[in-house]
Amino acid sequence: MTETQLPFGFPLSHTGMSAHAALAAVAVEMEEANPPAVVNPKELAGSKKPATWSVMPRWVSLLVGRIMTVGAAKYGAFNYRESAIAASTYEDALERHLQLWFDGEDNDPETGESHLASVIAGCTLLLDAQATGKLVDNRQKTGIARKVLDRLEGRLKDEPLPTRFAA
Repeated sequence: MTETQLPFGFPLSHTGMSAHAALAAVAVEMEEANPPAVVNPKELAGSKKPATWSVMPRWVSLLVGRIMTVGAAKYGAFNYRESAIAASTYEDALERHLQLWFDGEDNDPETGESHLASVIAGCTLLLDAQATGKLVDNRQKTGIARKVLDRLEGRLKDEPLPTRFAA
């Protein structure tokens, strides 16, 4: 049995294990080898809070803030709270940004920032409008997408596809 190296130089002696499972096994082994010290009561209380900001990459928030600032300058800050916004308008914008990013264009020429940051900003507006009752919910809502997805996932059990496609 050959030993495989995981990221950060951790050896893996098990064959046939997925990378995710292997990393989880290494984490368990490391915790067993180095049991955690006594936990500070504040850390214990904090770990039970619903918003765990420490796991979010802060730089992403900075980019989204930049996109939101450009939007505020163009349309007015929090304009989406003053008058209702249509879900379809943002669906179209989100799709345009995703299509351009997947086509190889990393940054939006208007903002100079990642198209993906614009997608997050657009989703932020949709969530806020939905939470504040300012969303014109003109989604298609046919239920067909869920049915097709479930059917296709069921087919994968009998007819698995390759895990990676050539670029």
